Amino acid sequence: MTSRAARFVVIAFILALGLVGTSIALAGGGKGKHDKKGDSTFTAHLTGLGENPSLWSPATADLKLTIGNDQLTWTLKYSGFVDQPSAAHVHISAPGVNGGVAFFFCGGGGKPACPSSAGGQVTITGTTVPTDVLGPTAQHFPAGQLDPIVTAIKAGVAYANMHTAPNPNGEIRGQLERGHHHGGGDHDDD
Repeated sequence: MTSRAARFVVIAFILALGLVGTSIALAGGGKGKHDKKGDSTFTAHLTGLGENPSLWSPATADLKLTIGNDQLTWTLKYSGFVDQPSAAHVHISAPGVNGGVAFFFCGGGGKPACPSSAGGQVTITGTTVPTDVLGPTAQHFPAGQLDPIVTAIKAGVAYANMHTAPNPNGEIRGQLERGHHHGGGDHDDD
């Protein structure tokens, strides 16, 4: 092969690699960091053993939360509460550490009361928007801003918690985790 032919082959190879790279980038649709469903979906399995300190409760819950454009959509399924759930919400803090409330699913923050699970499994769904964010301002998370909460969720420092009158500090708790982890619970999100 002559040196001219070799140069042609090298240039053609480089151009082909560039086209392949461009094709792969365009196939992503330019949607940014939430292209894959698993990158924007988080789940939590809530139990009494997840509380801090741990406690025994027959209640369990499963949360599926999806990050969207300036909103969170979620489904919370729960059952087994002996006492009426008084609140369900997301806190910001590392695993095993208590933190402040970011936003509510039910029982506060302008959301309806939590339905009773006395008749069996309850499923509630909803959307959280920036105006639903309460903070936690004591941890320097600004009220009314969703982006800092999304950052905390992605960093693994957010947990879901449900409270009852006998357990005002929380009866069941579960850390939000990336993807479709079910935590061995009885509820099926899919």
